[in-house]
Amino acid sequence: MRLPYPTLSSLIPMLFGIFSLLLTSGCGDKSSPGGDPAHEHGGHESHDAPAEEGWEVEVSEESDHDHEGHGHDHEAPHGGTLIALGDHFAHLEIIHDATTGTITVYVLDGEAENPVRIEQESIILRFSQYERAMTEGEAAGYTEGFKQLPLEAVANPLTGESVGDTSEFSGTAPFLVDPIARFTATLVKISLLGSDLENIEIEYPEGNE
Repeated sequence: MRLPYPTLSSLIPMLFGIFSLLLTSGCGDKSSPGGDPAHEHGGHESHDAPAEEGWEVEVSEESDHDHEGHGHDHEAPHGGTLIALGDHFAHLEIIHDATTGTITVYVLDGEAENPVRIEQESIILRFSQYERAMTEGEAAGYTEGFKQLPLEAVANPLTGESVGDTSEFSGTAPFLVDPIARFTATLVKISLLGSDLENIEIEYPEGNE
């Protein structure tokens, strides 16, 4: 029996089905909803946070000036003994001249570099104990007992400092003429940088730096 020749109207549904099948198979390589976008592009997912443009990362460097642990030692500009005041907001530098028996005190800033002028015309040191430096064969020269020494403001024409506006104070006492191995004293009161400080302990020559 002879089969009927297919007409155009009967072929249209068949062609439409084949075309739909081709479209479906062509889209099968693409990712399905919820797929990993990194695998869609043949890459690897990064777990690092994306860099933000316009932002700079500031690296914190540990300061070499460790006040709490006194990790940084200041250097006395006149070669004396340094006494830190408060949380190192200022310093005193103590110098003893054994030839004349003179104590000189310089008021310095927190870095012990620059002078700090104050209005006081004098400051007072009270010695509670001191020890003369002994030569061989001498007995100990350790002495206890309070001795009070006023230190007067010193004017300096070279720096423009004057009494009532100076960073230097000086006083002389006979018991300080000999070389002093060490002494303990108290600075009764000093006013500087908006603060009034009292009974500042001074250990010479150790200081507290």
